[in-house]
Amino acid sequence: MAEALKLKNKTLLTSIMVFIIVCVAGYNLIYSSNIKKADKLKLKIEEAKKIKVLLQNVKVLDDKINVYSAMKNDSPEPSSFLSRVVDIATGCEIKTDDIKAGTIISDGQYKFLPCGISFTAPYKKFMLFLNRLETDKKYTKIESLSIMPIAPQAGAKVPGDMLKNKSEGVLVTVNMELLGFYAD
Repeated sequence: MAEALKLKNKTLLTSIMVFIIVCVAGYNLIYSSNIKKADKLKLKIEEAKKIKVLLQNVKVLDDKINVYSAMKNDSPEPSSFLSRVVDIATGCEIKTDDIKAGTIISDGQYKFLPCGISFTAPYKKFMLFLNRLETDKKYTKIESLSIMPIAPQAGAKVPGDMLKNKSEGVLVTVNMELLGFYAD
């Protein structure tokens, strides 16, 4: 019986040892594989965050490109730029006396179309025209500007409708040289 008890104890002790060894080995295998998986997931999450930041940067750059693209004129044809200037003038109730286009000026990859415009209008309408020209979504540079007030003199030929409304300010003659921006 003592031998049977010894054998039982040895079997029990061996079983416990095998169980502990299997548990430790299984835990290490499962734990280490899960640690590796967690590390891979952390790397993927970091990469996804970097990609998200890069996509946001691309979006910001795309928005900037769209803003700059909107500044250039749609067509390098003189009629496009000139008609836009005339449309702004007409919107301000200004009748142009003279408008002329020059030849396209190249500056690297940028191109500018010169334009000369002259008109007579009340000062307030001229300022409205200037404001609309400045705030237009297309880039226009004013190269030169001359303003001369017109004093009504006896015998001067000034259209009657221009002198009717004195609240619009002094009547002025304006000569401007403009550059319209283009890019290839």
